[in-house]
Amino acid sequence: MDTRSFFLGLLAISVVCLAAAISFFALKLADLNAQIPRAIIEVEKTARQIEALIAEAEQLRAPVPDILQEVSLTREQVPLILQEIAAVRQHFPAILEEINAINHHIPGVLAEAEAVRLMVPSILDEVETTREALPPMLSQADNIVREAKQIGKVATEGAVTGVLSGIVKMPFEFLGGLGKALFNSGVTETAAITEQDLALLRKNTAILLQTDRAINALSWSNPQSGRSGVISQKQYIPAEGEMCRLLNYQIKQHDTNTIDKDVTFCLDQEANWKPVLR
Repeated sequence: MDTRSFFLGLLAISVVCLAAAISFFALKLADLNAQIPRAIIEVEKTARQIEALIAEAEQLRAPVPDILQEVSLTREQVPLILQEIAAVRQHFPAILEEINAINHHIPGVLAEAEAVRLMVPSILDEVETTREALPPMLSQADNIVREAKQIGKVATEGAVTGVLSGIVKMPFEFLGGLGKALFNSGVTETAAITEQDLALLRKNTAILLQTDRAINALSWSNPQSGRSGVISQKQYIPAEGEMCRLLNYQIKQHDTNTIDKDVTFCLDQEANWKPVLR
């Protein structure tokens, strides 16, 4: 075989390879064209997502200036906060000293509380004793109220100077022996003093005894008889179990004769004040 035939054979083989390559490229190009629409759809989807991401980014960027301003204000407050903390720390020693002082007083307070607690039984005993004493006192008060129901009205026609005036209600037997106690036991009441005088004496005596020393003295006057006087309370120390009061009577008669006499009154078993004849 000559050289020319050899090269023509190579050329024919090359043309066949080129044709095969062109055919293969054409097949790949056809596959690529088939995938382009799907790629375009994916690109459009990605583009829409990018638009949403851009919008979200814009929303996130909007509050950024406010956040930066808030951060700046916060940074400005930091020195003041640090200064306040330093001031508080300066007070710590005084606070600790005050706490130590309080701790120092706690034992004394506990001891005082213990002393008070030890007194509680005696206080309770005293309360119990007081409660036991109440029924007799209430019984006596009931007797006084019961006697008060027997009250009569004593009216005065003379002028009475004093804190109280008018009608005083008391049992008639209350001061039955007052006249004898004042004007000697052998003289009757009506012989030594008028009924009006005696009514004024009884009335003011009743007021002083009823007020339980709230009033120290009362004065009275009867223009019709020309008599006047003052009844005052005096200090008296009764015996044990005795309920008595001491009154002083100063009676002026007709501007000349003056009576100055002390009379003791004691409560009887029926809770009536009775003059003690001496």
